[in-house]
Amino acid sequence: MSYDICYTDVKLPQETKPDCSKLVLLKFETKERAIEMACKIMEQPNGIVWRITGPDGFIMERADVEEECRKLKQIRKWQQQG
Repeated sequence: MSYDICYTDVKLPQETKPDCSKLVLLKFETKERAIEMACKIMEQPNGIVWRITGPDGFIMERADVEEECRKLKQIRKWQQQG
C-alpha cells in the first residue's frame, strides 16, 4: 500500500488541471510522509500538489493538501517559539 502524490512543477494555464493518470507519481509508505513531501513541493516555484491518494479510497484534493500544509507550518512555528 502506498500514498501517491500527483503534482506538477511547471506553470500551467489558469483553470488547467492535469490528468494524474498521465503523470509520474511520487509514492510513500505513510500518509504523514506523503503530506510532508507535498508541503515541500508546494514551497518550490510553480509547485502544485493536485492530489494525494492512498489505500481504502483515501483522496486528499489540492485545497485540503494546502490546508494541511498551513496547519503543519503553524505547528512548526509554534514549536520553534516554545
